[in-house]
Amino acid sequence: MTDPDSPQVGPWFEACPYGVVLVSDGTVTAANGAATGLLAVETPVGESLADVFPAAVDRRVPAVFGGGDPTERHEFEEYYPDLDRWLAVTVEPVATGAAVYLTDVTDRVAAEGRTDELAGRLDRIATISELLSTVLSQLVDASTREEIAETICTRLGEVDRYGFAWFGERAPASDHLEIRASAGETGETFAQVRDNLETTPECRAMETKTVEVVESLAGDERVPTPVRRAAFADGVQSSLAVPLVHGETVYGVVGVYANQRDAFSERACESFETLGVVAGFAVDAIRNRDLLSADTVTAFTFEVPGAGSPLASVTADTGASLTIAGTVPPDRSHLTCYVDFEGASPETVVAALRSTPAVDAARTLTAHDTSGRLEVDIGAGTPVHTVTSLGATISTAQFDEGRGRITAELPSDSGLDVRRFAETLRRQFEIDTISTVRHDRSPTTTQELRTALDDRLTDRQTDALRTAYLAGYFQSPRDSTAEEVGTALGITGSTLLHHLRAGQRKLLDAYLDVDAGADPTVDLDADSSTQERSGR
Repeated sequence: MTDPDSPQVGPWFEACPYGVVLVSDGTVTAANGAATGLLAVETPVGESLADVFPAAVDRRVPAVFGGGDPTERHEFEEYYPDLDRWLAVTVEPVATGAAVYLTDVTDRVAAEGRTDELAGRLDRIATISELLSTVLSQLVDASTREEIAETICTRLGEVDRYGFAWFGERAPASDHLEIRASAGETGETFAQVRDNLETTPECRAMETKTVEVVESLAGDERVPTPVRRAAFADGVQSSLAVPLVHGETVYGVVGVYANQRDAFSERACESFETLGVVAGFAVDAIRNRDLLSADTVTAFTFEVPGAGSPLASVTADTGASLTIAGTVPPDRSHLTCYVDFEGASPETVVAALRSTPAVDAARTLTAHDTSGRLEVDIGAGTPVHTVTSLGATISTAQFDEGRGRITAELPSDSGLDVRRFAETLRRQFEIDTISTVRHDRSPTTTQELRTALDDRLTDRQTDALRTAYLAGYFQSPRDSTAEEVGTALGITGSTLLHHLRAGQRKLLDAYLDVDAGADPTVDLDADSSTQERSGR
């Protein structure tokens, strides 16, 4: 490595803790062990300095010696890909040429890089959280689906962090994905997305009901080729597709495109997923509000075969007739139905229901010899569950001899929903509508009372009162205990009593035409067994 008799070196040379390379006229005259180890060479003496140093990103060392041995001091840091190492390099002029001093600074550079990356990530998370917080607060005040679409696109598409954003939903007649709103500097990329919607990540997000991330638009083969080419030309590097989901229903999708490759971290995706859930809930709430306040509704009547309906198949197996008296959706995975039956024993009907894969649970509420009322939890992917998840209200549903006939209502002034409803049933269950009747709602006292109560009762109080009523909790003697009704709602018996008492107080306030006072409360931390005994 070095000539120990050379006057340039001495015992200090090999003992030096950092690398030292001596150069004369561009040729290495000496190199200590630390230097040969850092440069991964064995016998550099006599070799050209350009050949001894591996290729670096900026090639600063050959540049310093390009005009001969340097006459000035140079200091810099370089990354050497072949070595996978960062070196701090100092070049000092000496009497015989120049000395090159080397120090490995890889760990320090990596630590600084991680710190900068973390700081940048935290900054992006804070910015995204603030942006989405603004969007979510505006969604709460949105009054139409169009307003929801415009709010999301405008807030996301007109910020520096993202290039553009768009909102799309299925067309009711063709079931094709269509763009309803967009914002931002769309360019050619947006035009190609619009022309290739059925093969985009947004389409997949609607099918899977999950967020789809593309970190490299130009290089991801899942992206349509025209979109990839346009994204490369426009400098658009990444995208995020967020489905708007509530229950089993996908109401649309939001596509967000960014000019940075790391625009959508795992934390950012979680935040956007929340946006999709809230936006889906907002759309669903608007649909339900439109149904409740509509002056004119469209009633759909259709038949379902036993193969597509658990209730219809049970009538074929048992000979019983079933009628849905009411429904309560306690969560997204199933629909709780209160079903009147006749023509078979309760044991026979319940056993048949429990053996049906699409039925999650079934129990008897009231029973006579061959009639009574049941509580049945029906899973997703069935006609009755799909009807309610699409925002319709089941007005009648009767099942007999292996077939069922269901009538559901939707607001007539929402033509888009009416068409989508019929098309979805046809596509998913091969069910054709038997009749479609549009009729006006009469301004009855009952309807006026319900409208007034909508403003007073919370959703949970409404669900609690309806479930308890249909389950026979208010009968004497009771058909269900507080624990059983609470189980149907996914809450404890004591919590149920809290909601029932608050709801009953509001009902009495409305009926007696008095100002609603403070809601009655139940101390949920008190002995729940005492509360349950008082409610039985």
